[in-house]
Amino acid sequence: HIFSVFLSFRGGKGINTAAGMLVGIAPIDISIALIVFLIVLFSTGYVSLASISAATAFPTTLFVRFNIFKDSIPSSPLERVDKNLEDARGYTLELGYRGERATLAWDVSAFELHYGNRMGTIAQSDASGFFNLRTNIGDSLTRGVEVFVQHQRDLGPAKATLFTSTSWMDARYQNATSRVGQVNLAVDGNRVQSVPELISRNGLTLAGGPASLTLLYSYTAESYADALNTRTPSANGAVGLVPSSGILMIARATSLICPVSRRESQSITSCCACAGVRRL
Repeated sequence: HIFSVFLSFRGGKGINTAAGMLVGIAPIDISIALIVFLIVLFSTGYVSLASISAATAFPTTLFVRFNIFKDSIPSSPLERVDKNLEDARGYTLELGYRGERATLAWDVSAFELHYGNRMGTIAQSDASGFFNLRTNIGDSLTRGVEVFVQHQRDLGPAKATLFTSTSWMDARYQNATSRVGQVNLAVDGNRVQSVPELISRNGLTLAGGPASLTLLYSYTAESYADALNTRTPSANGAVGLVPSSGILMIARATSLICPVSRRESQSITSCCACAGVRRL
């Protein structure tokens, strides 16, 4: 419920208030939610159930329209969608080797991903002027290698785990076109935006008893924000080079579950020695 200070802390569920706001923000989605509300209301006679159903239908509709069907829905009056869109096509090839020997474990794989008829935007014009057309702009090919290696060693009462998870990717456009203002330019051979060449996670974990300590370093190489591979970034970051980044993290964890006598584990109320908590 909503307890408004302007109504002496009285109020209802705020359905009408929320609906009025959402009519202006997302009229199509709130209309679908209203239809769901009316169907449930007349089917069951319960307003509360109809309200819950409509509240569930609204975010579901938003997700479906703007994620699953986003490429076929214009995002502005200056954008149109090609009526003759071709189906995307592609394939994935992967070859790997996974093994384990003593204290060493590894998983190494190489892959190739072909994405045909990618969706994008090109500039077009007609009697009304220039507009952006959402259509198939070309293909892309990504080749890469992924490596995971882990080494464990006992250090008396503790155990040390050293690991790395690293991937290298080379993603390039093929027979593709991209829009620049009101001009279409070929981007053959350009790197696919938002695909860094190198991503690496490396760390060391020390675990003993209920506690563990992890030191993790994550590195992400530079990438481009646009298909033209513009190096100088714009003020809003829509185009330009995205610089590389590294993050160093230290994490400590303590488990409140521990083995007691012959039982595998017990809750905190029975785990006095593990957590240092007196049983009540």
